[in-house]
Amino acid sequence: MQILESSQVKFCNVVKQVNNDLESFLGVAYQGKLFANVGAFSREDGQAAVKRGRELFLQSKGLIQCLVIEEQTGFTVWCQENDLQIVDENKLASDRIAQINLEQLVARMRNVGGLKIQDRRFRLTNYPRCFVGSEATQWIMDRLEIPEAEAVRLGQRLIDEKWLHHVLDEHDFKNEDLFYRFYWDEQ
Repeated sequence: MQILESSQVKFCNVVKQVNNDLESFLGVAYQGKLFANVGAFSREDGQAAVKRGRELFLQSKGLIQCLVIEEQTGFTVWCQENDLQIVDENKLASDRIAQINLEQLVARMRNVGGLKIQDRRFRLTNYPRCFVGSEATQWIMDRLEIPEAEAVRLGQRLIDEKWLHHVLDEHDFKNEDLFYRFYWDEQ
């Protein structure tokens, strides 16, 4: 067991396989090993943090390294876990986007409570049964609870896999006031 200051370790996002899902959370990298948080203690409970770290280290018979990290607000106890991996945030987001069932998503987007699909007019031209890219991006962000960049990537996946397109086929999916149409709504 080691007692360290927060400046001596690197905080990073890690991922762990739990059942069939990937769970992402904040971890610590130290001396080439990754650690998961097992407890937080206030400044006044520093001795309790050291005691907890020591207990965990002894329970593992010294096979698992434990860290007690002093931070500004208190102490945290971290234990080494061999099945953790540092997360590539872009890869994790891509994996989430790749797992979404597009047929179900499009059905939700076109159903009651979905996008506002209607005839729209721009520069004296009428565009039937379309929706606005910025409204679709907001809808995706709200319903799937994902950030804007992921919502735009998902919109682009919908274009790439031929679920929707720009009404004039001139643009990729963008979080802008551009008109898009589902292929299901083509006349």
